[in-house]
Amino acid sequence: MKKKMMVSLIVLLIVALAAGYDYWRSLQYKVQVTSIDPQPAVADGQSTVTVKVKVTKNNAPVEGHDIFGLAPDGGGFEAYRVKTDEAGEAVFAYHPYVANAIRKAKDVQLQFSDQSNSVLIQIEARTSVHVKLTDPDPAGKKSDYTMDDIFGDE
Repeated sequence: MKKKMMVSLIVLLIVALAAGYDYWRSLQYKVQVTSIDPQPAVADGQSTVTVKVKVTKNNAPVEGHDIFGLAPDGGGFEAYRVKTDEAGEAVFAYHPYVANAIRKAKDVQLQFSDQSNSVLIQIEARTSVHVKLTDPDPAGKKSDYTMDDIFGDE
């Protein structure tokens, strides 16, 4: 019984040390959004919002890190994982959702995490930003189609 308890404590200690090491590593890296263009963006499902994310370690750019982008409030990225270049930047192309009468345009949160800084347990350096979205047609234009266009003249 003492042997099992001792082995369990050693395993728990190793896991705790691994988590502590990866947490410490995550604090060494800084992930920040450096630009969003355009801001505000049109929620039409077609417009592209360019988001630049920069990764640094001790204020120096970090090349070759995988940055993962997530849009939990809607819309999506052309590529959800982008590598940083020699300047430490990763450029994401975000496409907002399509706003309509039911789902109005509202600010969306974009989240970014550095998935290359963990060694043993996935503890990532992260950041998030809000992108302001506007309705595709602020004038409230209705469709150019009539019921006769859809069902025909009878």
